This record gives sequence, structure tokens and C-alpha cells, in this order.
Amino acid sequence: MEKSNIDIEKIISVEQILGLNSPFNLKFVCCQNLTGPGIYFISFNSQVIYVGKYQPLNGDIFVDRWLRHIETITLRGYRVGFGESNNPEEKLRRLGEVIGNNSLRESLQHTYDHDLRRFRDTGVVTSKNRVRFADENWNEFNNYNNIKILSKFDFILLRFDGLNQLEASSLVSDIEKYILAKFKPVCNREYVHSRDNINRVNNLTSKIISEINTFCQNHSYAPISEFIRVRSSQFEN
Repeated sequence: MEKSNIDIEKIISVEQILGLNSPFNLKFVCCQNLTGPGIYFISFNSQVIYVGKYQPLNGDIFVDRWLRHIETITLRGYRVGFGESNNPEEKLRRLGEVIGNNSLRESLQHTYDHDLRRFRDTGVVTSKNRVRFADENWNEFNNYNNIKILSKFDFILLRFDGLNQLEASSLVSDIEKYILAKFKPVCNREYVHSRDNINRVNNLTSKIISEINTFCQNHSYAPISEFIRVRSSQFEN
């Protein structure tokens, strides 16, 4: 398995958009293309918080997936929305159930009062699990308007080569289904806080890669071809 590391400061920039109210005022831009197919992880402080698949043989995982995830997981993206709802007030109430930080709570209330457009499908929609995670780390996420907001994130792509589109789609879908059922990362929809919170500390990259290797061997699937990691040069863990 070939391994490569990319310094996140060299390929991603963070722009604060003037005229937009904080916290939904950051634009994340990437200057490098990264193709699939593969399985990817997003980690924070070395804990895997999200697992996803990327099926296209070409495409751009940064634009199609990772930049959108950054926006919705940090709750700082300028395109963030809370999903279509016939009752925005009820949506606000349910989101409030997972928010303990007063600053974030006030920001959502202000958004509800002054910008109901975010209580719809904006194309970059967050979730209750992601709002809970952002709340847990809000003192950090809300403090930075530059690349430092990504200093504890780790993005990993496990790429599979030599497959046609049908084979690639089937392989990464099967792996994703298995990994999500077993690990239930905190920002995935499979995560149930009352049940899964106790196991979050065990969601380590090395354990998940080991599970994927075993799964591929047991099902006679193609092995991982390439391990690509994107992280900050200031990453301390």
C-alpha cells in the first residue's frame, strides 16, 4: 500500500466573507484535486468522527465531499443550512436539545429570527449529530476565522485502483456499510448518542483500517492501493 501525506495549509485556504453574520461566514477553498474511488475518514484529535465513501473513478473528493463536511461539522461554512422543514420553530427546538454552549445557542436563535433561509435545504445541510459535535468544540471552532480551525482535523482517503466503475461502487459501498455498522462515528447518522457515546474513544484510524483489510481479505476484494492523509503540519497528536 502506497502512502502519501499532504500538508493541509498548502492546499486549503479559509476566507472570511464580509457581510455575512458569524458563525456562518467562512469559505473553504482547495487548490488541489484528489480522485477516487475509495473510503475516507475524517478525524478530530485522532478520533474518527466521520466515515464515507467516494465512488467516482475521477471527480474531486475535496469539492464533492470534504469541503462540504468541513462546513457542516464546524458549523462555520457560509452555505450551511439545517434542512427543509415545514416547522422551523420545531427544528430549532430539536437542535437546541443538543446544544449546551450559550454562544452557539444564541447564534442559532439569531439565525432563526433573521435568516430563515438557513432552515431549508441549502445544498450543504448539517445534522443533529454534527451540531452536537460542533457544540462540544464550539469554543475552538468559533474562535478561528483562518486555517487554524482545521489544525486538529485529519482527512484520510483509502484509494482502490484497477477497478471499473461498477466494481468500485460495489466495493466501497460494501465496506462503508460494514464500517458504519461496526463503529458508528459521531458525525454519521448511524450514531445514537445515548448508545454510542461510550465507544467514541475507540474509533481510531488504525483500528478501522485493520477492519477494512480483514473485510477485503475475507470477501476476496481488491486490497487498498493507496493511503493518502491530509493534515496540518501543526498537528500535535
